[in-house]
Amino acid sequence: MSVSQYCDKKTSTLTQDSSILEAAQLMRTNHVGEVIIVQRKQGKLIPVGLITDRDLVIEIIAMEIDIDKITLGSIMCLDLITVNHDSSLKKALELMQTNGIRRAPVVDSKGVLFGIINIEGILKVLSQDMTKVLKLFNNERRIEKQFRS
Repeated sequence: MSVSQYCDKKTSTLTQDSSILEAAQLMRTNHVGEVIIVQRKQGKLIPVGLITDRDLVIEIIAMEIDIDKITLGSIMCLDLITVNHDSSLKKALELMQTNGIRRAPVVDSKGVLFGIINIEGILKVLSQDMTKVLKLFNNERRIEKQFRS
């Protein structure tokens, strides 16, 4: 199971010079909890940062910062953790756990934005797999009962 199969390819992106208000509005419009900050290089989107709805609350609102005076580039996460689209879900989960993050931009082998993966998406896939295993056990018991009756 590779990340490319399960990541959300529809991402919400802005540039470093975008405003806090633009980010909040984009999150609301797209019903997402994050915006990936990107740079354009040869027409491709390269992720350089990430800002979450939680960042907006804790870093901006709680600190009573004037949103008209700062840009996304000044508050975005600088040590961006990305996941390669060829990585396994297990490897992505380990990377997220190690770094204490719930979501990460997914990139291709050239570092171009491919999508985004989050812990909820990974858990959904894993829970579906666990449901299949449970159904297998239940089916096995049913067949065994029929065979021994």
